[in-house]
Amino acid sequence: MKNNKLTILVLLIGFSVLAMVGMGSANSNTIGYVNLPMVMEQHPGLAEAQQRYEQTMQEIQAELDTLDEEGQQQVLPQFQQLLQQLETELQVELMGSVEEAVAEVATELNLTTVLDQDAVIFGGMDISQQVIEVLLGE
Repeated sequence: MKNNKLTILVLLIGFSVLAMVGMGSANSNTIGYVNLPMVMEQHPGLAEAQQRYEQTMQEIQAELDTLDEEGQQQVLPQFQQLLQQLETELQVELMGSVEEAVAEVATELNLTTVLDQDAVIFGGMDISQQVIEVLLGE
């Protein structure tokens, strides 16, 4: 009977130690965060994307200038849709490369989760600069 109590006590202590070790590894720095506005601002493709958007806007404006008011009203919704599609396309391209850079940095640092900085209240590792360096090819 005394041996059974001792065995149970040893098992309970063993499970408690395992649980604490597991909690310790869960508390290690496996969460990163990224300041997306800062990363996007320094993205090497941002200037080209802005240039493409501005060029398209200028082309649309030039075409609108050749039309009378009624003609402008007819084509304006199509042009607005075109600009919206272009903006979405450019954002997807930029975010795709940011996501790839985040994944590369996260893998390198053994991070299991990466969040937007605005979602983090406490803890985690800021990997924004490393992501920028990957985007810049450094």
